[in-house]
Amino acid sequence: MQLFWFQRWKNFDFQNLSKKIESYGFDGILFPYASYDEDFFISIAKNINVNSKIKYMVAIRPYTISPQYLFKIIKSINNLSDGRVLINFVSGWIYDDEKILGGVHGDINDLSSNIDRSNYLVDYIKTLNKMNSNIVDFYVSVTNDVVFQETKNNKVIVPYSWYKQKKFNLYESKSMISICPVIRKTKEEIDILKDYPVAQDTEFFTEKEFLNFLYDLESKHINGLLIFENAENLENENILRLIKQHKKIIKGKQ
Repeated sequence: MQLFWFQRWKNFDFQNLSKKIESYGFDGILFPYASYDEDFFISIAKNINVNSKIKYMVAIRPYTISPQYLFKIIKSINNLSDGRVLINFVSGWIYDDEKILGGVHGDINDLSSNIDRSNYLVDYIKTLNKMNSNIVDFYVSVTNDVVFQETKNNKVIVPYSWYKQKKFNLYESKSMISICPVIRKTKEEIDILKDYPVAQDTEFFTEKEFLNFLYDLESKHINGLLIFENAENLENENILRLIKQHKKIIKGKQ
């Protein structure tokens, strides 16, 4: 099972983050998309360590870049990185400050409805699948059944809340679950956090429950887990420590 860290926060050093995440047993880092953010393709090309194995996944709203040009970017970077750059396609949650920019000038942009953006995403994936898929390795974020049914033959990222409710049949899909875990040693410590403000797809675990959750995903042949924090550095050490512990146990059984 692939383990990816979702770096939602902007305050980080690229190389230090890469070394830390890899040292704790993660396979990769996902960088988000926002209109005002830097271009993470440039950061990757500038900072990637050719002696490392950590992968980098970059979130993209498909209507902001053509399949042909994305193909060229990934092919160029992977000549340096030996296939370590992946894409996460998202139809996009558009923030108010981004609407000022309006997105690209075309039929579909940041001002389009969620339905229109989802339909564009589906068409985009179909186009990319017709190209050489060995060049562009990607996951599709799905939050509705239409996108899931149209893209389930590709790799998909499913929110934990949808996974928990069994919204999709993931048996034959290559799926990654995105989750925001809050982990404490005991249930008593968890109970104290009942009024704790949480992000979407947050789940509370004791340490034992979290390790069992990881084992359960592996037994169900889930392709990967995408982990993010509720607040910057608040859950960081708990999550990383238990992931490292899980990796050691798995390695010991092999």
